[in-house]
Amino acid sequence: MIALKINVIDQTVTPIEYNGYTDICPNLSTPHKAVSLFTTVYVNSDCIYVDDEGLLVDTNYGFKYKGYNGVLMGNGLVLGTDENGDSTAPDIDIYTLKANITFLGLQKIHEGYRGFTVMPLEGGLA
Repeated sequence: MIALKINVIDQTVTPIEYNGYTDICPNLSTPHKAVSLFTTVYVNSDCIYVDDEGLLVDTNYGFKYKGYNGVLMGNGLVLGTDENGDSTAPDIDIYTLKANITFLGLQKIHEGYRGFTVMPLEGGLA
């Protein structure tokens, strides 16, 4: 089955072969951060899987998705779902997905009493 991978470092969206649940974390991991837990953002009939702990580091690469009120940190993996909740190929096509993504590059993350603040990191990696 085909899934769509959002690569935040290369700032690309590419189709990949998806063989099951165990493919999610390796595709969300980056050289900057390994992923062991993920969360799901629902967008129409599709799901964007992202790093559940993507905001819990000092720096990370991120993206925004049109219509979602928040910043998504780390790579994303887009799959569809059927009426039973099982994964399917995404309904969204790659061109529409690309048009709905704004890549943010490397971001500095600060957690305060009001939540998380995400700002561009000047000068590259910390």
